[in-house]
Amino acid sequence: MIRCIFLGYMWKIARALKASPGVELLAAGVEPQRQRSAQAISFFEGNKIRWFDARKIREHPEALKLFSQADLVVVGAFGQIL
Repeated sequence: MIRCIFLGYMWKIARALKASPGVELLAAGVEPQRQRSAQAISFFEGNKIRWFDARKIREHPEALKLFSQADLVVVGAFGQIL
């Protein structure tokens, strides 16, 4: 099982990950101030996918902990340098 974190507002990528056998979507990081993030948050909440505010991801304690648990990070329209 590949443990994955998704970053960004292109929630259709996260939907594909969630539907993929052999992939566990641990969480999604979203920058709420972005124009299309509300759709992503709605999708994550509706599908019981844990999400977090990733505005300052390099300083975010929850994100750092999740990264240490993940095998893969998938980015879909994320506005920060990682």
